[in-house]
Amino acid sequence: MAFSIATNNAAITSQSNLRESSLKLDSSLQKLSSGLRINSSKDDAAGLQISNRLSSVISGLSVAIRNANDGISMAQTAEGALQETVTILQRMRNLAIQSANGTNAVSDRKAIQEEISELQKEITRIAETTTFGEQNLLDGSFGSKDFQVGAAANEIIPLTIPDLSGDSIGGNFAAAPWWGADRHSFPQNFVGYTALPPSQLQIAGHVGTTTINIPAIRNTTPDSIVQQVNQASHLTGVTASSYTDFVIEADNIDTHPLTFDLNTNGQTLHFNQAYSLHDIANQINQSSTDIGLRANVENDTLIIRSEAKDNITITDASSNPTGSTALVKAIDRDEPFNSVQETALNMTLFDPIVIHGNIQFSSDSSFSIDSAGYNDQQASLVSVNDIDVSTQNGAQFAIQIVDSAISQVDSVRAELGAVQNRLQHTISNLAVTAENSSASRSRIRDTDYAKEASQQVKQQILQQAGTAITLQANRLPESALSLLEGN
Repeated sequence: MAFSIATNNAAITSQSNLRESSLKLDSSLQKLSSGLRINSSKDDAAGLQISNRLSSVISGLSVAIRNANDGISMAQTAEGALQETVTILQRMRNLAIQSANGTNAVSDRKAIQEEISELQKEITRIAETTTFGEQNLLDGSFGSKDFQVGAAANEIIPLTIPDLSGDSIGGNFAAAPWWGADRHSFPQNFVGYTALPPSQLQIAGHVGTTTINIPAIRNTTPDSIVQQVNQASHLTGVTASSYTDFVIEADNIDTHPLTFDLNTNGQTLHFNQAYSLHDIANQINQSSTDIGLRANVENDTLIIRSEAKDNITITDASSNPTGSTALVKAIDRDEPFNSVQETALNMTLFDPIVIHGNIQFSSDSSFSIDSAGYNDQQASLVSVNDIDVSTQNGAQFAIQIVDSAISQVDSVRAELGAVQNRLQHTISNLAVTAENSSASRSRIRDTDYAKEASQQVKQQILQQAGTAITLQANRLPESALSLLEGN
């Protein structure tokens, strides 16, 4: 190996090693001081890209958790307001039951209706003033909203809140498409007469559609049809109830007393020379345990109901002397639908008259009835604001309306509760995902202090050694002077 002083290869090599150890020591000190293994792309380009993606996910998950918590707060606000709505509806139901009692006078029912009216207003006020973040929740304007509960696009949980004001909650009702009274011996084209042949009912509800067969109405009772409808309610969401009620309106009965027979449940009740509707009602009620009928007089009208809901036949009707007019009519239950036929039958002219009763279909949601041979029926909403308990019949119907309204509100509350639970589970899942993502990012980006501290000590030693060796290498050319001294 040549010995020269122009080029000090040993010094160059030692300086290069010293520079390398210094750079590594600087990098180690940066990682230890910042806590990050990747401080720039030169440290780990791929790792930097992965860690940045994870940072976006973690940040998004944090916002999503806040969103879910806000969603829970909104659902709790709506559910709390609906709890008060249900409390009001329960009070209205109690008042309707109270008003339905026969001991109440007109003034009593008027006082009850006044409280009902105030409660109706309060339900609507709650719906109009319940807000969250300047959004109305219960007045129908909320509609359907999506909660963003993920770090990526379209990771949503939807929530729908319908209109729950007093005008929008209640029951959907429809009457059976036939009249409940006919006279056997008259032809089919007789005014007010319905032949009532066998038919089919196609019921289309919010659950689904089904068809039931019904026999000729003369050969059955409303309850038998009700049983068929209710047995299929799981297919349609529509239920039915029956009532065999009718009214008698009589003129001049005080001077032209009525004589007739009521036949029901295999028994006969004979009325001989009845001079007032109250006399007829008293005789029916005194025999109610035997014949299954009850009666009361409202506004000069006799209302007769069959507790057993059996068909009722009126026979041998007459007045003495002749001249009294006694009309049999389908009962008006203060509902938005009346019996399809409004024509009354004069019981002193037609014999016999059979009261088959009527059927009422109901559901919490809209539905329709398609009946072959009869007029189709579309259910109508009877809202809580339509309730009027100023009559006994109105009070009875109010109970049904309130029951449907409570069911409607409870259905929304159930959905709100389900959404709250879902959001809570979502928050738990997001928290776990954020935790795991943070751990993954940490393993990629964060400094391993045990490893890096060891690396720092190593580079410090190498730097110290490099400095000493470089100093010695720089002095190597001085040895050439000894060769020159010999000349």
